[in-house]
Amino acid sequence: MRIDDLLDFNGWLNAHDAGDARLTLIYERRFRPEFRPAFHAWLAQHPFTNPQAVPGPLYMPQYHPAALTRSAALDAEADGLYTEGTDAKANDDHYILSTVFFAAVLFFAGISLRLEWYRLRVAVLGMATVLLLGGLTFVFTLPIA
Repeated sequence: MRIDDLLDFNGWLNAHDAGDARLTLIYERRFRPEFRPAFHAWLAQHPFTNPQAVPGPLYMPQYHPAALTRSAALDAEADGLYTEGTDAKANDDHYILSTVFFAAVLFFAGISLRLEWYRLRVAVLGMATVLLLGGLTFVFTLPIA
C-alpha cells in the first residue's frame, strides 16, 4: 500500500512539475482515502516554496495506513509464536535425549544377560541402573506442556 501511495504521489508530482493540471487531478482521485489527509497536510506546508516542509506526504504524521498497524500487530504475534516454537523445539530435543538414556538402559540390561563373568554382569547392570535413574530424574524435570 505504501508503494502504491508513493507511486501515485510520484505520478502526481511529475504531472505537477509538467504543469498538467488535468493529470494532477486524475492522480489525486486515485489517492487512497488513508493517503489524502497526509497529502492535504503536506500541501498546506507549501512544499514548493517552503524549504522547511516535510519531504513528502508519507513522512507526515497524518499518514497512518491501517494495513501498517495491522501488519505490526501480526509481526508481533509472529515473533511470539516463533519464540514459543523455539522453546518447544528445545523441549523436544530434551525428550529425545531422554529416549537415548532409556535406549542405553535397555542395551546394557540386554548385554548383561550375555555376560558369563558375574562381576562384569553386575557392573553392567549397575551402569544400566544409574542410567535409568539419571534418565528418570531428567524426565521428571522436563516441562509437561
